[in-house]
Amino acid sequence: MSLLHNRRFMTVAIFFLYLVPIVLLTWYVTHFLPKTIHWSFFLLGLLIAAKGTVVFFTLLYAWEKGWVRQSLSKMVPSPGEMPSQHLTQKITSLDSLASQDLYAEELKKKIRELEQQLQQMQDLCAQQTQELGLVKQREETLLQESKNYKLLSEDALRQRTLEVQTLQKLSTEQRNEMEKRQEQIQLLDAKVHDLSYEMKTLLQLHPAEPPPPPPPSPEVSIHRHHEDTEHKENHPGLILLQRCLQTAQKIHGTHYYSADTGRQRETVNSSAIDQRRLFDGLRSYTSGLIFVYSRKEDRPLFVNSACRTILGWSGEKFLADFSEIVQDGWLEWLRHATQLEAGQPIPNNLFVKAKNGSEVLLKCFSSLIPSGAFKNYVICVCHPP
Repeated sequence: MSLLHNRRFMTVAIFFLYLVPIVLLTWYVTHFLPKTIHWSFFLLGLLIAAKGTVVFFTLLYAWEKGWVRQSLSKMVPSPGEMPSQHLTQKITSLDSLASQDLYAEELKKKIRELEQQLQQMQDLCAQQTQELGLVKQREETLLQESKNYKLLSEDALRQRTLEVQTLQKLSTEQRNEMEKRQEQIQLLDAKVHDLSYEMKTLLQLHPAEPPPPPPPSPEVSIHRHHEDTEHKENHPGLILLQRCLQTAQKIHGTHYYSADTGRQRETVNSSAIDQRRLFDGLRSYTSGLIFVYSRKEDRPLFVNSACRTILGWSGEKFLADFSEIVQDGWLEWLRHATQLEAGQPIPNNLFVKAKNGSEVLLKCFSSLIPSGAFKNYVICVCHPP
């Protein structure tokens, strides 16, 4: 190997061509020459360095040619070397280059995959950041709604508590009032019971006598004039009906008063006593079948003892089975009862089933009670033709 092909020779050449002249020139200028001629020597140093550069490039060119020649000699096998060994080395070098290329391709591929994953992670991170912002916003909204709902619930609870307290107070007052009313009702019931017992006792001691026929009222007189025009003479049933109407109009309702210390007097209407008075007054008339009918309840309330004489039925049976006893005339009776007017008797015929199974035709006169405690109740007086 020549000196031009040696790396050490090239290093020594650089040292002597550049470094040694510059060091010597610098030392000489600083020790022996004045400062006024420094520029001249500086230019001289540049000239020497330029010449050294030409020499260095010449040597470098020679070194490159020698290196190329040496590389070609290594690639061409010598006569003593085996061709197979040279081919093996060449194939090995080619395989190593190919493997390096494959490795480089794999690295590039992995780099691209990592870049894609990084981009996906960045997108996912941005999406999650956006979702996190929405979640925080939703959380703030829910927190505000929760605060508002809590305030509304507290207000509603306070209002409901006040309402409950008010209702409890009102319920307590109503309960106390009901207890007071119940005590008054019990007291009044006791008084009614005592008065009823006293009235029964008086009725048993002094039985009612048939009252004398009173003068007819104006309403009955008008109706009787109408009937006189139709029948030309008074019918016994019509006269009896007029007496029954006057007896019913005399009852205006019985009122009893109860007084407690420190309390206002209160009035209690006893309809049971009024009915007892009316029924006792009508029971004294026995010349015809008399019954009192309530249009509100659609049933008879009273029948006198003539029911057993004319039909053979007891009073209780007649009142309980009135619709069956009247039979086919039941609908006719209902229509007739709805057409009645106060104080105006209307005649009608009524087929009634007797106890022995036969049908009995009754000539009836009916009218509404015009006034009194039994206003608009129906009184009907019946006679066999």
